[in-house]
Amino acid sequence: MSIKINNVTEIKQDEFKRKLRWVGGEIITDPQADTTLVAHACSYGKKTFIHGYHISTTDIGGNTFLIRWLNNGQVKTWEIVFPANGTAVIFEEYIAINERSHADPQSQLTITCLKGGAGMYQAAVCIAEEVL
Repeated sequence: MSIKINNVTEIKQDEFKRKLRWVGGEIITDPQADTTLVAHACSYGKKTFIHGYHISTTDIGGNTFLIRWLNNGQVKTWEIVFPANGTAVIFEEYIAINERSHADPQSQLTITCLKGGAGMYQAAVCIAEEVL
């Protein structure tokens, strides 16, 4: 199982231009509840935006995942519910899912598997950073 993602590397809109990059995690087998599948340390002096994610699993039981980040010191989340039967989901968007609540500099952005699982899991997050 490996993550293959399209080659979008830059987003240009009237009000901004962002360079995108994917941050991927390793394959994790049979994760426990609240296992972090991918983590990104947000850069000093920059706000981080989430433009996409990819989660894949061979688990047939379904699961729920959370993307977590801090905005102004408060925890923000984005929930992703997977159906059963092993699957993958790729989400990419020109408007960041946290456009109005960017991840704080020097904070941690993670994708976490909420329930324990049986099988292989892997995740990646597509981010863009802007100077404050």
